[in-house]
Amino acid sequence: MKSGEVQLETTIGQLQIDLHPDLFPNSTKLFLQQIILSNFTNSSIAHLIPGFLLKLSPIPIQDDALRLKILTEVSNNESLKNASKFYSQTGVVGLKLSKDEKYVEYCITFGPADALVSKYLVVGVVNFFFFSFFFFPKCIDTFFFFFSF
Repeated sequence: MKSGEVQLETTIGQLQIDLHPDLFPNSTKLFLQQIILSNFTNSSIAHLIPGFLLKLSPIPIQDDALRLKILTEVSNNESLKNASKFYSQTGVVGLKLSKDEKYVEYCITFGPADALVSKYLVVGVVNFFFFSFFFFPKCIDTFFFFFSF
């Protein structure tokens, strides 16, 4: 595994994510911080469209300074331009803040998803994935995330 890459393993499959801290520094930092704090363990699926999108239940943000930086990143036009390049070409891991800005919501797309450009910041690009839930979507309601970097 190369630098800047995260291996995600769940009870239903795995994927590799290429991180882009040069383009999305604060969203990447939050993502890594939540990995270290084990905030993804036992995460549940809030929304699933097999073969296209997986959205996780909201996770609390514990770092107020980082929350403010992400708000700045969200309002930055350059971040949206960078995000549009990724959403139009490939699968991504994206994040957005909840309406009360106390939680972060993650989504994983598995192909082009232009409609999400203005809603989600990019954390990384999905490099490889294999999920068995594409065949049995009703069987899965909880993720166990294990990361290595």
